[in-house]
Amino acid sequence: MNNFRPMTDQQLIDRLVGLVAPLFDQPWHLRGETLAQKAWVAVPVEKGRHIELEDAPRIAAAICRHTSAACYALATEPAGNEPMAYEVPVTENGLLDFSHECFGLNFILVPADLTFALLFTSEDYNLYAGPRNFVESVFGTSIAAAREAFRIYADDPWWQGRLLDVHRYYDSLDRNPIRHQPQDSLTDPHLYK
Repeated sequence: MNNFRPMTDQQLIDRLVGLVAPLFDQPWHLRGETLAQKAWVAVPVEKGRHIELEDAPRIAAAICRHTSAACYALATEPAGNEPMAYEVPVTENGLLDFSHECFGLNFILVPADLTFALLFTSEDYNLYAGPRNFVESVFGTSIAAAREAFRIYADDPWWQGRLLDVHRYYDSLDRNPIRHQPQDSLTDPHLYK
């Protein structure tokens, strides 16, 4: 039995969708301009499931230390016959139930106060974004170490440079915040210089 449930309050869903809309243009990519405006850092992470079993306790603890607001998972693109929004208990089981139920779909997990965003994608990475101290607590390590771990993963020839572009893009935002969004973040190399 799932430890979370689909949302039915359409007013709340609409409000949350309006809050998260400025965060992304594409279902798997966060908008650099909005990250800069919020003074957030965004770090990609290797993805198997949305949330790995060994990461769930650390992520739940980081969220609970950061906010007492309820958390919601919202689809970032049409999800077919699946629900478009869930209320997600910030517990190890709640996060794992969400991960199991929504695996393979693009969802963003946010609290009602929008103090962070965890973007779970159908691509080969997820993105953890928010204030630096929050992102470090989600990873359980420094931003630099988390970026380096993803760079090593992305450097595998299997990815044909695509994930290195993702690494470079989000790393460059941390070094030089930009005020625009690339047309296609995965194939627009001039943005990663």
